Amino acid sequence: MSIDRTKIFEKVLVTGIAGSGGSYLAERILLKYPQSKLFGLYRSHTSSNSDNLKQIIGKITLIPCELRDFANLDRILREINPTVIFNVASQANVLDSFTNTHTTLINNIEIMSNLLEILRNS
Repeated sequence: MSIDRTKIFEKVLVTGIAGSGGSYLAERILLKYPQSKLFGLYRSHTSSNSDNLKQIIGKITLIPCELRDFANLDRILREINPTVIFNVASQANVLDSFTNTHTTLINNIEIMSNLLEILRNS
């Protein structure tokens, strides 16, 4: 049995798309699966015109979203109804992660917990 990856990559959601990892991942997905409809979630205080997104800005739908806001994230996921989700969002500032370790940990766990809970209930 073979897997039809074009079906899997039909509607792709990338969280943290404005970061280097998220933008690079989005570029690779569009290169390999150009027919994909790609959605990217980014923190509203992060610029959606990030230099990281210059190469793909016209090929993606960007949505500002605080991933710790459960109700808003739930609404967005229901609207998009993605076929695959890549979660690369996190508090990624290395210095901040050392000085605010607990806050960083709670933030990153809450993001993943919200995603998993919404998917479990959908």
